[in-house]
Amino acid sequence: MDTTSRPRTDSSRYRVRVIESERGWGSKVDSIEYFDTEAEAWAFEKSFNADNPPAVNGIAPDWYMQAQDPEALPARAAINKALGGTEP
Repeated sequence: MDTTSRPRTDSSRYRVRVIESERGWGSKVDSIEYFDTEAEAWAFEKSFNADNPPAVNGIAPDWYMQAQDPEALPARAAINKALGGTEP
């Protein structure tokens, strides 16, 4: 599996948050990966989680990481308009 971080670009339309969880310490966002298509985002989530199961026989390990479901990002034009700017 490719674990290279995927930074946001102008063509990014989806993001997947990777969560690190550790018993006694809680959880945090470890990274946010960006994708141009929904299919790429779902493929990453499925591949990442296949290698990082959250529970074995119903028992969570002391430490694990999981990718959350992909989220659609708002278009940059909509964000710019909401902030009072002009559309590009």
